Amino acid sequence: MKKILFEDLSVEFFYSLEYDETFQIIYNELNFYFKSFLKEDNDNLIFFSNGAVDRKKKTPPVFMRSSWSEDIKANCIFIDDRTIHDTILRIGWGVGVKSRHYLNDYSMIAKKITTILNIKEQNVFYCGSSAGGFMSMLLASMHKDTTAIVNNPQTAVLEFNKSHVKELCETIFPNMSKEEILIEYAARLNVVDAFDQSDYLPSLYYLQNRKCDRDMETQYKPFIQGLKRKNVSESKFTYILYNDYEKGHEPLLKNDFIKEVHKIILNC
Repeated sequence: MKKILFEDLSVEFFYSLEYDETFQIIYNELNFYFKSFLKEDNDNLIFFSNGAVDRKKKTPPVFMRSSWSEDIKANCIFIDDRTIHDTILRIGWGVGVKSRHYLNDYSMIAKKITTILNIKEQNVFYCGSSAGGFMSMLLASMHKDTTAIVNNPQTAVLEFNKSHVKELCETIFPNMSKEEILIEYAARLNVVDAFDQSDYLPSLYYLQNRKCDRDMETQYKPFIQGLKRKNVSESKFTYILYNDYEKGHEPLLKNDFIKEVHKIILNC
């Protein structure tokens, strides 16, 4: 596995990587794991983030959807969430540790990669479902002129599945109440608060299965209500609602998801 210092990143490094090779970028004394799939003569770049990890099948680093890269008409970089390393966590939402928000680190790395590969910001997309959707929205808000493409995302982490939330709070924020965590770390755990803190709204394509009641009631509707409470304009947001009784919270199937991604890329 290749390692490189953030300061030493170069085009030559990326094109030296073998197909499907995991590599590490050392940034501020921490290792962050990635996979990249670069395409010739392609001006678009998609950063993918992870949803929940099945610990019985995979151990970190994990790169969800990386097997889809050949079918995606864009350069693809897959982000592993360091938050879940050396823990029992199945989802990390990029929260990091108390003293360090890992999404800030991933954002700095993503911006540098974008510059190195000579990709225009308007051709950069952050993509994911569930927790990966949450991470993608925050990453896009940290990177001006980029776009988030999300499917059934969390928008308010602490309102998600109780067991996942309990694991996160006990692991990352021990000895803190839910109320204390929300006050001190709101911008790490709620998209509306993150948008408010960054003082920037990215373009957003929000794909939501309206037949998933839990998502609609705890994530989608509260997100829209939160935007209205803070008088946040939704002019840069596109909501794409669909109906799938069987899939529920599960993301769109591969071909359907890629089809939506390609439509969005072509329209941007």
